Amino acid sequence: DRPHQHPPQPTSHNSRRGVAIASAVSCLLHSLPRVNQRHRTASHLTPRDASRLVSSRFVSLTMTMTVKFTRVSKVMAIMVLGAVWSWSSSSSGGMGMVMAQEDDDDIICSAANYNWTVVGGAASAWRPGDDIPDVHIVMQVTDPIGEYAKYSVAVASLWAQTHDFTMAVHSQLPEGTPEHPTPEGMDHRFGKVALMKEYMEDVHGGSCPAEWLLWLDADVLMTIEYDWTRPLIETYPDSHMIGSRDIGGEGVMNSGVMLVKCSEWSSLFLEHWWTHPLATAGKPDQLALGELIDLPENSEYITVLSGEAINTAPFWWHSFVPGVSPVLHLINQPKETRRAVGSALLSKLCTAPGADSMDEFEEDGSGSEYMTVNWNWSWEWLGTEYV
Repeated sequence: DRPHQHPPQPTSHNSRRGVAIASAVSCLLHSLPRVNQRHRTASHLTPRDASRLVSSRFVSLTMTMTVKFTRVSKVMAIMVLGAVWSWSSSSSGGMGMVMAQEDDDDIICSAANYNWTVVGGAASAWRPGDDIPDVHIVMQVTDPIGEYAKYSVAVASLWAQTHDFTMAVHSQLPEGTPEHPTPEGMDHRFGKVALMKEYMEDVHGGSCPAEWLLWLDADVLMTIEYDWTRPLIETYPDSHMIGSRDIGGEGVMNSGVMLVKCSEWSSLFLEHWWTHPLATAGKPDQLALGELIDLPENSEYITVLSGEAINTAPFWWHSFVPGVSPVLHLINQPKETRRAVGSALLSKLCTAPGADSMDEFEEDGSGSEYMTVNWNWSWEWLGTEYV
């Protein structure tokens, strides 16, 4: 499978103020006290150093990660997100935010106790430092899917923190509703195109939050500790978009998990995707994507991997390999299944080795608080009850 430019076409689309607000919030967050992070492993390597010692094959490192947080900084960041998102909701019918009330709770690991907006706010507020990260995760969640999506967000947040990545969780587009997050007449899955397109605006001016964007659908769960994005980026240095072949037959590439480089080409490609005739006709996002990928001028810019490389089949049990597959995409699964699997996975990640239940914040010798992110456990719990 080889990669898949686009002749410029002057096009325009409606302003998506909610995304612009999210960018403004990002700038505000950078001015807040920094949220500290420290990783510990048995070998005293940072996760990034450790991952560089591993083959580029998809493998799971069996390390126990310890991530430190400064609670005050985290809570301040969530307050800023909440205030701005609440203003957005009241002024433009856009994204709303439910505020976290209990400062002492670990919001990410205690996602079951919170509305998805609080979990999304905590995940979006976390920052590893002042440097621009290699990858920024982008997700979209609305009320109808919030009860299972909050677990996908929480798991993605733990994975992002392990690798010093950032992420942002968006609600519906300003032209959409919680039930249909995109403009009327457009397939609801086109939200990803609008959101990533906004991130690409003025890329040469540095507005993009990272070198690469990683789009995750709300029913995608990160399942291995290893940073599988870097080997792909290094293996396909000329590619600006990387994704897996669509096994379900709705397009050339499955758009549920995609790496998109912050570049002028990507900005133009996303604009063409958003304004494609199939998009305005209400057809699925992957059909329009497939037509664009098939254009000869795109062959050197887009890489279509095998279906299982960074995705799973609609019947996930036929393609998901525990400890090896980088994600579990619960395509076409009931909400109850998505919630149950996500909740169980988050519980495993937040339970220290040898413990029977999830940890609250603990204290190390210096008096600093930390929580344990544990990737060293068996997948035996993922049985037929989830099929």
